[in-house]
Amino acid sequence: MVGVDPKTLRKHYKHELAFGHTKANAKVAENLFRKARGEGREAVIAAIFWLKARGRWKETSVNEHSGLDGKPIEQVHEIRRIILRAPDPASLGKTPSGSPPANLPVTLWDADRTE
Repeated sequence: MVGVDPKTLRKHYKHELAFGHTKANAKVAENLFRKARGEGREAVIAAIFWLKARGRWKETSVNEHSGLDGKPIEQVHEIRRIILRAPDPASLGKTPSGSPPANLPVTLWDADRTE
């Protein structure tokens, strides 16, 4: 782009080619640091970027889990099989139409329990 042969550039501008990017980065960092120390929205954005890039800050998502009503999650120590069985409709009586009641109570039976 300059119109000079690369060999000529390397011969006469070796130092500039080797350290030019470092000087440019330093100037940009200086400007960013000045903005980060300022006031307003631009300062906040610059400060966040500076701390992520230089301060090893990072954005994280935290997912916290809890049990009922915010209490700790209870550990399960036992697994049991529960069998649900509706009672015998004959023992509950009949409705005027002769059919069993619509809302039959349900009895919980522990599968491990013997009767």
